[in-house]
This record gives sequence, C-alpha cells and structure tokens, in this order.
Amino acid sequence: MLCPGIMVVTGVIMCNLPREPSDSPMSARTIEVRTGGRGRRGHPGLGLLAGLIVIAWIVELIDQNIAPDLDLYGVIPRTIVGLTGVIFMPWLHSGWDHLLNNTVALLGLGVIVILAEGRRFATTTLILVLISGFGTWAIADLGHAAKGVHIGASGLIYAYFGYILARAIWGRRLVWA
Repeated sequence: MLCPGIMVVTGVIMCNLPREPSDSPMSARTIEVRTGGRGRRGHPGLGLLAGLIVIAWIVELIDQNIAPDLDLYGVIPRTIVGLTGVIFMPWLHSGWDHLLNNTVALLGLGVIVILAEGRRFATTTLILVLISGFGTWAIADLGHAAKGVHIGASGLIYAYFGYILARAIWGRRLVWA
C-alpha cells in the first residue's frame, strides 16, 4: 500500500508517510494533494464546461455521420413541439464551422463565468440555457420550413456575455479571481 493512513479533509487528501521504514507511525510527515475543484483555488466548473463542449462535439459527430436529422430537434418558435429544443439547442449545430466558432466563444466566456460563479456554474448555466431557449422560442421568426428550426450555442454564449456584463456593472468589478 502506497499510503497507509489516508484522510480526506474538505477535498484535500492527506497521506501520512513514515520518514524512514524504522520510524514509528507517530513521526510521520504529511503530504497534501489538492483535488481539482474542491480546494481553495480549484474551479469546479472547468470539468463541467469541458464536458458540455465534448458533448456538443459528439452530438455533431453523430449528426454528421449516423443520424443527419438531429438538427430538427432544435427550437421551433411558438410551437409546443419546439419547446423540446430549448434543452437541445446548445448542443446541436449546423456543421463543423458553426460548432468550432461556438466552441471558442463558449470556452472563453464559460471560463469567465466559472471565475465569477465557481460552484454555482452548473446552476447558472442551466438557468441561462433556459432563458435563452425560451427567449428564442418566444421571439424568433418562424421563417420558411428550413429556417424555422433554431440551433447552436449562440443563445448561451450571448447569455454568458450578458451575465458577465451585468455582474461587472452591478458588482462594480471587472475581474474575478
């Protein structure tokens, strides 16, 4: 066994190692290993943000190769069927260029929201997805049949931007760290 006495204290793994094999357990040194996201400096939302981006890439891979009609599950304005797209919209994209552009913006603004929100990042993201999705559903143009389905993470990206701007104005802080 590598570490005979392991304790986990608020996300920090403590391992008591003897100084020498002949030392008694009382004369042990402590090694600290911070687990990502739980320590004072960790950012728990980074894994979630990375996971959301990976899901979008996997969905696009499936959409391009296996099930080319996934884009039909986006938001269709002012229809009951279109409400299901509120949740699916950020992960559906029209192609690789659309996905790449959204990934760059989502990653950049998402990291800023993580710095601002920390542990509330998942809740904040869910609320912003719902607000942007319902907003799209309520005010978007139906257009013609091909243009009536709204997909992409642009709504979430603009919601992140608006959220960051609002926090900066109301909190009178430009940087969170």
